[in-house]
Amino acid sequence: MRTVMRLMMSALVLSGVTVWAQQASSCQLEEKVLARAQALGQAQAAPPQDLDAAKEALAQCQARQAKLAQVRAHQSAIEAQIEDLRKKYSDSYPDIVANGKKLAELRAQEEALTRGLRRGPDPQTSLKQATGGLQTGLPDRWWKNAATAQSLGLTADQQKKMDDTFQQSRLKLIDLNAALEKEEVTLEPLVAAEPLDESKVTAQIDRVAQARAELEKANGRMLLGIRKQLTPEQWTKLSQISR
Repeated sequence: MRTVMRLMMSALVLSGVTVWAQQASSCQLEEKVLARAQALGQAQAAPPQDLDAAKEALAQCQARQAKLAQVRAHQSAIEAQIEDLRKKYSDSYPDIVANGKKLAELRAQEEALTRGLRRGPDPQTSLKQATGGLQTGLPDRWWKNAATAQSLGLTADQQKKMDDTFQQSRLKLIDLNAALEKEEVTLEPLVAAEPLDESKVTAQIDRVAQARAELEKANGRMLLGIRKQLTPEQWTKLSQISR
């Protein structure tokens, strides 16, 4: 699935607008995950390590951005040097060849850093932070697995209630996922348009972010409903199993 960060980074390549690039490449998703983790931490609904992980994810994103800015600045300087040299010499001139190699290395670094920003935080990690550590890391409907159910000591009533919660949330999650896809698809032509309409793009980015937030909240509520069916002992054992 396309992510907000991936689409924003695509816009940077398409637009070449430096000022807007600095704004659009901000670590919005990491910042939102951190805000949720802080809120959950204040409510004592999430362990301290979730907040630490969110802070680390944001710090890593900001470090990648800073490095990317340095690489792009260096790249621009090399490109300018090459253009100046080409006014006097052919492409086989040693300094042009050497600068060409440096430029290729910088572009490879830029691509690697850009891929890192496009990926953003790991989806399961982000969801775990956003839902206060409710993500189990187990497959969907894990409670239907005979070995897992036996290991946890799940009763038939618990399994039924978990299944009911899952089924009740399923259609809404499908609809919300489709809504997110729709907003992302709407964003694509806006970031590819020439001239770039920044106000339309930023407004659509907000709609994408809102759609993603609604999907995360619905998924978190479903996970919470399933979590509520477990005893403290079962939850502890499940956490150990899913590590």
